[in-house]
Amino acid sequence: MEDFEKEVVKEIVKQLPVKEIYEDGVKPLVQSSSNIANLVLRAINAALEPLHKWVLHREYNIEETKILLQQQLINVPHEFIVSPEPYVAVPALLSISYTIDSSELRNMYANLLAKSMNVNEKEFVHPSFVEIIKQLSPNEAVFLKYLKGHRKALIDYEFQFDDFGGFIGQNLIAVSSEFEQEDITSYINNCIRLGLFEKILFNRNSCAEEFEVVEEIAFDECKINMEEDYEHDFSHDVLSKAFNCNYYWLQLTNFGDSFIEIALDN
Repeated sequence: MEDFEKEVVKEIVKQLPVKEIYEDGVKPLVQSSSNIANLVLRAINAALEPLHKWVLHREYNIEETKILLQQQLINVPHEFIVSPEPYVAVPALLSISYTIDSSELRNMYANLLAKSMNVNEKEFVHPSFVEIIKQLSPNEAVFLKYLKGHRKALIDYEFQFDDFGGFIGQNLIAVSSEFEQEDITSYINNCIRLGLFEKILFNRNSCAEEFEVVEEIAFDECKINMEEDYEHDFSHDVLSKAFNCNYYWLQLTNFGDSFIEIALDN
């Protein structure tokens, strides 16, 4: 058994609820039987029973991952294919078991594993990359792929009205229609929190056309919300006078660039 396979077994055993199962089901058996080996076997069976479905899905996902690895490594000379480091492979293989319904996340784990098995690329696979994938939703994985080739104009804004209070927004960007119904602000917040992207303060006039597009989105959001709350007409001129804004570029960090190079499809 390879080292990383042994580590996978150890990690799975750690996660089994053995103590609770023992207290509820196995302890009474100990008192009524002297066959220790048989009791241990029963305890193992009892511990594994709740995980049966999980194990089946895990095996399916790992088989799917092997197929993806074969596709990705097919052009790599066999002498360059090596065992991945356990501190990368073990958490990655464990995490794959939780991606039953997400090909996006499973593909990211497969990409990471493939790079960790290529002698020319494995040194660039940081162990924290697994943890980053674990903290992404499937939709965020799709959004990250969309963002990877773009530097996006981003604004934090507020509208202050003398008689109607205010309206604020943060991390607003223009996106393609496929993301219009999604919580893009939360996606951006998470990507920044994970260190993948950063906001660089910028001068609006240097890229006025791009920032104007985002400003109009902010105006529309404010108009819809304020008119709904106050049943009052807010013209574009009124909105312009109440508008204050900070301008940024949303762009990849060096760390984020490394992560995307490893985890996302080229």
